[in-house]
Amino acid sequence: MGDIQARRLADDRRTKFADMGPEEAEQMLSEWAIITRDRDTRVRAAVTAGLSKHRVHRITGIGRSTIDRILASTSGGECANSVPDGGQDNH
Repeated sequence: MGDIQARRLADDRRTKFADMGPEEAEQMLSEWAIITRDRDTRVRAAVTAGLSKHRVHRITGIGRSTIDRILASTSGGECANSVPDGGQDNH
């Protein structure tokens, strides 16, 4: 998804969320909690599959330093030292 598409989607979501009631808001938060519960596992899987830290950052919005911490917490830390950064500046 390109940056323009992502911005349009975010605008659409803001409009939708502005009109929701308490029950809908609670449902939305519950869905978010379920989806994000396995964030670290999904990040590790993406990097293991070959995505660079930079690409994971661009797709998810997760900071690269956070991605480093997620990968460092992998048992044995084997991913932490071998993660490609896509040739991007990590700062």
